[in-house]
Amino acid sequence: MAKENKKEKKVENYFNDLNKIKCDDVKKGQFSYLSWSDAWTEVKKRYPDSQIKVYEHPETFMPYFCNAQHGAMVKVGVIIKKIEHIVWLPLMDYRNKSIQVDKISTMDVNKAIQRATAKAIAFHGLSLYLYRGEDFPKESDGNHNLKPSFDGVKVDNKDKEDLPMKEVSVTKPVFKCEDCKVDIPLDVHTWSSVNKGKSLCRDCQKKY
Repeated sequence: MAKENKKEKKVENYFNDLNKIKCDDVKKGQFSYLSWSDAWTEVKKRYPDSQIKVYEHPETFMPYFCNAQHGAMVKVGVIIKKIEHIVWLPLMDYRNKSIQVDKISTMDVNKAIQRATAKAIAFHGLSLYLYRGEDFPKESDGNHNLKPSFDGVKVDNKDKEDLPMKEVSVTKPVFKCEDCKVDIPLDVHTWSSVNKGKSLCRDCQKKY
């Protein structure tokens, strides 16, 4: 009996599929950005089971991780075809500089999550070219004591702790309750600002 010629099943490489897509990016200053919503639209059209996962601090349950010395970062994962790529991204201002912990707002957190989402999607292949060369120091800086950039944030070699930072909570009071004027930690301030509309200590939150 003649053997049947079985054709080998071609294995789909979803990375190549996403890497072929050219999305419209926006140039702001020396940086190019891709809208997370545009990127997510392209992913879901092709892989509808894809998911976004925003990680929370295990103690504060806030969607970011703080270090009093260095600032704060968000942690976002994007899962496509059961493969997850996770991105840590600093909370940055319009100059792509780290925001001090006591100046963080909920909008800063939201923007960082969106940017981390776009970058996590890029790790799966979509518009990955936008991040080409971001790990190289810029020649125009003229400062050889700087390490390669991390999404526009440069770290001095004298710093003893590299990014990503350890997942530690910030317990030093940096805000005051608007009612009783006592010092409150950042996580309490953030939670009350979002859920109560003002900065309140835990005791004063019970009044609202």
